[in-house]
Amino acid sequence: QSILQWSYHFLWVTMIRTGLGVVHGDKRVIIANNVVFSLAMLVFVQLRWGMTFVMFQKIVAQSIFICVLSVFVEQSRESELRATLEAKASKELEASVEAVLATICDAVVLLPSSFQLLRPSPHLAGMLLRSSSSTVFMTGGNFIDLLVESDRDSFLQFMGDSNTHAKMLHARMRDANSSAVTVHFYHMKYLDLEGQPVHIIGIREDSEENRPQTPQELQSSLSRQAVDEGDHAMSRCVWVDASSIDLTMVKCTPEFSAWSGPSGLNVGLLIWVAPADQSHFYEFFHKALHHYILCSQDGSESVGPGSLVLKLQPPHWGRSIEAEAEI
Repeated sequence: QSILQWSYHFLWVTMIRTGLGVVHGDKRVIIANNVVFSLAMLVFVQLRWGMTFVMFQKIVAQSIFICVLSVFVEQSRESELRATLEAKASKELEASVEAVLATICDAVVLLPSSFQLLRPSPHLAGMLLRSSSSTVFMTGGNFIDLLVESDRDSFLQFMGDSNTHAKMLHARMRDANSSAVTVHFYHMKYLDLEGQPVHIIGIREDSEENRPQTPQELQSSLSRQAVDEGDHAMSRCVWVDASSIDLTMVKCTPEFSAWSGPSGLNVGLLIWVAPADQSHFYEFFHKALHHYILCSQDGSESVGPGSLVLKLQPPHWGRSIEAEAEI
């Protein structure tokens, strides 16, 4: 009866030891504790009833099972922690690379091995003077369709390079009028959580100043606006959607980004204008836009409507500044 009671109590003790081993998770401590416990139980049984092979096997086998289980649990936790840290590092790398590319490029896109956009890219649509609601710029849009046909093979070869270091490629893309736009591709590749390659591509237009604008481009979507201040005024340029009510900013130069901060794109430029100057600026903008459309249609070259001094209130500045805007 004493042996039966001991066996019953030993079973409960084993269950408690197993639970503590899983919760504690330190395999070194668990193995040491089970070795000491097994030796103590072997001595106790030998002195109390005398040792048999069955009792020896019962004590040792349960301790070995607990040790093996604790090792397995700790390795699983380490693997899960490692995967979590790798995922976090991958996200931080992606965010860092995108932040760097965003400061020097007009648009940044993420592409899988199928070269379909992983998320919408309104900045790329603005650079190509096309509607951001077009299917090709939405999630799942085929990036290859935006390239000039003769450059697609070189782009695929460029993307298929196994080298994971940052690379650059010169290529051409089609804009809203099917004109070839020369661009620089800045490329970097990393692996996602499933081990699949993801391409981060920064896209920068090569020579905006050499690209002629047609009347259709001016009339349908985008017009260029320069914010003038100091010696570098003409380099602080922003492109807005002329069809939008608040003149949504869709693209800007790096100089404008450095001046305006990170909150510029996809925000209405009209919101930045002080309330007292909004009506004057809106009227001035559309007067200049109408002037350039007429000049483009009849082929004449005349002096623009000049500039307008107004007060701007960028949200992140917390104060208003006086600037001279030229369309």
